[in-house]
Amino acid sequence: MLREAIEVYHDLLSDHQVALETDGEMRSRLRAMGLYFGDRPICTVLRPHFYFTDQWAYLKRETETLLGAFARAHEACLHRADLRAQLALEAWEEQLFSLDIGGVVPWTSSRLDSFFRADDLKLQFVEYNAETPAGMGYGDVLVDMFNGLQPMKRFGQKYRVHPMPMLKDLLGSLLSAYK
Repeated sequence: MLREAIEVYHDLLSDHQVALETDGEMRSRLRAMGLYFGDRPICTVLRPHFYFTDQWAYLKRETETLLGAFARAHEACLHRADLRAQLALEAWEEQLFSLDIGGVVPWTSSRLDSFFRADDLKLQFVEYNAETPAGMGYGDVLVDMFNGLQPMKRFGQKYRVHPMPMLKDLLGSLLSAYK
């Protein structure tokens, strides 16, 4: 079913002129929002990722499972130097384990990079990144940008499309961790 939805969306861009106009409008909107890195726009494709509700639930469940394992490993490392020794920590990193962070996990704004094959519900994690969660903000802005483009408006006439906003949840997590 996902392949069918993607083909429907691609058919909306099959007219070369429509694709060129959509690309121009997308780049113009991204430029106006400051979403360029030098000469490169943050998005260079004309189709957003599509997920069905059950696929999104699967991604969420698998990610939460892995993050739960991280939390258990972190908790164990807080209390056992022999486990921390396996991590080959620098002296300053070892000192960080003595900080009292009040039970808050130290990765409030991190992310797991992954690849998802929707055809067979296969999720493969590539790496864990603990830097700034800019991707969540970019994702929210890109949803708004795509929803303003004609192909997406036409696609929405055939399919129910729901955005998955992230910034509000991120802000809540950050505020909770801060408190």
